[in-house]
Amino acid sequence: MRPHAGAILARVFLTATCVAVVTVGAATSGHAESPTPVANDSDLAVVTEGPLNNPQPDGTIVYAANADTTPSCCDPNVPNPPPWISERVLRSVPGGCDPSPCIATGSALAMARNATGTVIAARGADNSLNTYWRLGANQWVKRQAALPGTTISAPSLARRGNTTVLAAQGAGNRLNFYWSPDNGANWYPQMITPDGTAFSAPSIADNGTATVITVRGPGDNLKFYWAANGTSNWHVNDPTATVDAAGSTFSAPAIAQDAYNTVITALGPDRSLNFYWAVNGVAAWHKHPVHGPAADLDPIGTYSAPSISMTSTTAVISALGRVRDPMLGVINTLQFYWNIRGVPQWNKSPTTERYSPLTPPSIANNGASTVIAARSGYRNLGVYWAINGTDTWNHEPVGRPYIP
Repeated sequence: MRPHAGAILARVFLTATCVAVVTVGAATSGHAESPTPVANDSDLAVVTEGPLNNPQPDGTIVYAANADTTPSCCDPNVPNPPPWISERVLRSVPGGCDPSPCIATGSALAMARNATGTVIAARGADNSLNTYWRLGANQWVKRQAALPGTTISAPSLARRGNTTVLAAQGAGNRLNFYWSPDNGANWYPQMITPDGTAFSAPSIADNGTATVITVRGPGDNLKFYWAANGTSNWHVNDPTATVDAAGSTFSAPAIAQDAYNTVITALGPDRSLNFYWAVNGVAAWHKHPVHGPAADLDPIGTYSAPSISMTSTTAVISALGRVRDPMLGVINTLQFYWNIRGVPQWNKSPTTERYSPLTPPSIANNGASTVIAARSGYRNLGVYWAINGTDTWNHEPVGRPYIP
């Protein structure tokens, strides 16, 4: 059985071809490589580029939720499990989308939810930055955060109360930040770093005291910026601003934060995977390899931007691997790593190989359970979940039947 959904997710982020997962109250964002289905909520919910189960994405947004939060909701022995209920956030119409514009096909979505609302963020096909707010069942409203021509990456998103914070790679490879104190009615932009400083989709987190952002910087270094909430003073020249040196980072990084620590993960040279942590307010980053360099098709190698989540006791990471199947040839696999906070060693746990993932996954962990979301064959969307401390992974399909 899947544990009570409220115990599984506090915030989950997924987007069209890749996914992101978080627990309630948290947020995640997608990576530039592809869209990511997003799961979020005390229900189990996902958002993705539409249509589901169709090989051609169409620039629309589909939100789907399984509102049954009882422990027996997904027991394979229970007949007629509750359906996933879908909502069209952004619809396909002749000549485009309603509301306009369509999202940039292949760009990840971001989603966050707390007690005051649910919001999705996406880069528009005209390189605008748009947010979509859920007012009720099948009721969504678009609120634009940045004009056309401003945004060249997938956004990253977080919420605290009625305040929403966004980060995205801007035109000219600058790093842009936006915040709204009133559920997206008004947006206030800030340029954190100028042209030529940001070379990936950023990742953002907010612990209620400070907002933190990580991004791949010039020369493939790894950058970190923070500001105390309520201020516009971004610490771009602090000793902590450079997490790792040039030549260290080869993917969009992912970040998570709590009241005491900040953690980052990113792809390193030769398909290695790195993890970094720092005590909040202390100017020192600590680096621990999740795994070292790998040859082509070595099962240990990582082939996508990773996703990260943390609790008070553990950190968990998911990404794509690759292996050679004797029947299917080279296929993607789903990697899962975990460690005990404060212990350098990382542990690898096998996940199900039943559905070969096609897109970078998204992960969430609430201390009791871990959930990973990813797309598999024919763009099917599914979630994988396991009770912490076990190696038993369960698969739950989200994207069937086809959602036009």
